[in-house]
Parts: sequence; structure tokens; C-alpha cells
Amino acid sequence: MKIQPETKAAVAILFYALLAGGVFLSGCVGKNTTGSAYFSSEPSGAEIWIDGSDAGKITPAAVPDLKEGNHTYALKKEGYVISSGTFYVKAGQTTSISKVLPAVSPSELKYRLLENFSNFFYCDPDLYPIEIPGAEEKRALEQFPDIQKNPEEFQTILRHTDLESITDFSTEQKLLIYREHKKLNSVSLDPSGEAYKFRLSISESGTPWSGFFNIEGIIDNNGTITILRKEERTGGCPICLAGNTRIDTPAGSVAVKDLQKGMEVWTADSSGTRIPAIVLKNVSVPVPPGYRIVHLVLDDGRELSASPGHPAADGRKLGTLSPGDALDGAIIVTAERIPYEGTATYDILPSGDTGFYRANGILIRSTLTSQVKR
Repeated sequence: MKIQPETKAAVAILFYALLAGGVFLSGCVGKNTTGSAYFSSEPSGAEIWIDGSDAGKITPAAVPDLKEGNHTYALKKEGYVISSGTFYVKAGQTTSISKVLPAVSPSELKYRLLENFSNFFYCDPDLYPIEIPGAEEKRALEQFPDIQKNPEEFQTILRHTDLESITDFSTEQKLLIYREHKKLNSVSLDPSGEAYKFRLSISESGTPWSGFFNIEGIIDNNGTITILRKEERTGGCPICLAGNTRIDTPAGSVAVKDLQKGMEVWTADSSGTRIPAIVLKNVSVPVPPGYRIVHLVLDDGRELSASPGHPAADGRKLGTLSPGDALDGAIIVTAERIPYEGTATYDILPSGDTGFYRANGILIRSTLTSQVKR
């Protein structure tokens, strides 16, 4: 059949019209600018949060219609550590994110307490009251194997220091882990039903011997904190004697924690001659959790346990003394740091010119000598 020229022209016009219409329609549809993200977790059942908002889904699930570009996510499940981070969505594609959620551990709860109390403070035994160059690094290397033996704390520290992928730790990394270990151990955490009782210290002032408080409260497995008590404490870091230290008095030896203002004690003049005196002042300083004291043993059998910063009669800090050093006419055979079981350390200020008194028979000086009445 012969096709007429005018028919050919009509067909051509129709073809190009349809072609042009197709281009136009495809332009109206536009380019796809969204993608999706698929989230899974172990355990499952975690809430999915995108860019700070609840996506209304729980793992495992896909979140559609996400704009191309960077986004933030958080996977939240009660009793487990929140997993959060960033991810990139490419238009027309699905990004997969799978995370293991560690159960909330006591160490994780301690981290949440430290984050909540930004003015937290503790008495670092490597820095206070005596900082010995190189001692902190030495202790870090010595204690690192013991820190590793507590996997719950160790793995929590690694997560918070971004060291989870490390297996062979450098000296600097071991020091970092040791410092985190010291902080965590300065927070007291005891089970109480389905929650924990905590105790820590904060500082609200830069003025010495003021603005320090002990905080006690409850933290549950979700990290919810309830403060039960806030008490002002005398001073910051303790530099006094263990509470059961016996002080020489005319009535016999008395535990330092039992001495009160006005009671009689023995003091000594600069030559060491014993002189009767009265207690002008008695103080107690609460100790933070994990506090350590120095324990000295002399070759004549006398022993003394006190804060490392407490002064001997000649002014030397007890924490600086080593085996072989002389102290009150004897030689030190043991000088070690030990955990302190008490809740506070104690000191007295005797009347007289020196501030001297005998503790467990050893002549030492009061930490309050600047207040001695002459």
C-alpha cells in the first residue's frame, strides 16, 4: 500500500511530539534525591534516632526518604550503652549500619556520673600531695596488667578513649588508661536493688579549704541520677592521720579521732623535750573513695599510717620517705602505700611553739602549725 506524503508528514509530526512530551514529562518527574538506611543491632529492639529525632522505628528496620548527605544516628535500648555516630546517604541507595550494644556496666555508670558532675574532683595519689617526676608513668606500667584483669572496666575505658581496636598498647596509651582507671576508682558505686548508690566529691570554689562537697545519690541502669545528700566537707585532699593512730597524752595514748578541743596531750619543744599542752583545735577531713595512705615501719618496731602529705617533725613529707631513711632516731625498714579503710583522716593542733606531738610514739608535726599560738 502506498503511503501518501501528507500521511508521512503527520506521522513524523506525531512522533516528534511524543518524543518531546516524553522529555518534558521526564523533566517534570525530576532526579531522585533521597535514599534510605537500614539499622540492625545486637540485641535487637533498639530505638532508632536520626538527626536528633525519634524515627519511630526499632531495630532491625529501614528508615526511608532520607536526604542525600551526612546524618547522625543513635540506637537506644534500656539497660544498654547508646551507640551513636554519623553516616552518609546516597540518593537511590540504602546504607546499612549494624552495631553491638554493650550492656550498661558499673564502669559505664561511673562515666555517666563524671559527665554529669563536670566539677568532679579527686585526690590523685600520683600528684597529691607529692608529685614525684616519672612516678605516675612507672605505676601505670606496673599496674596495667592488673587493670586488664578487670574486663568490664577495661573494655569500658577502651570505648571511652577510642582504643577498642588496639591490641598492642604504647606507653602513652597505657598511661591514658591508667588515668581513666584512677578516676573511675575514685567514684564509690554500690548495688542497691535495681540501681546503685554512688558517692563522689565536687569542688565549687577555687579557694583552698573551701567549696568542697560530698555528693551521695542513686543512679539507675538508664543513667538517671537522683541526688540524696550534698554535704560540705572540710578541705580538699586529706593530709592527716589514720583515725586509730594513738596520740601520747598525760592520761595515756588516745586515738586521734577521739581527741577534742581542750583535752591534754604531750607536745615537745624544738629540742624534743616533752611538754604538757592542750588541744587548741581538732579537724577531720573526709577521704574520697580509693584513697591510699603511707605506711611506715621503723627498725625499732614503731609503725605509723598517715596521708603522704603529713609532715614529720623536721618538715619532710611522710610520703617522700624511703626504706633506709632516718625518722625520730630510728631507720625506716618499710615505706608503702596502702588502701585506707577509714572515712576520714584526723589531726590536732597542740598548744606551744612547735606543733609537735607523738603519734604511735613517733614525733611528728601538726598540719595546722600555721595556727600555733605562741
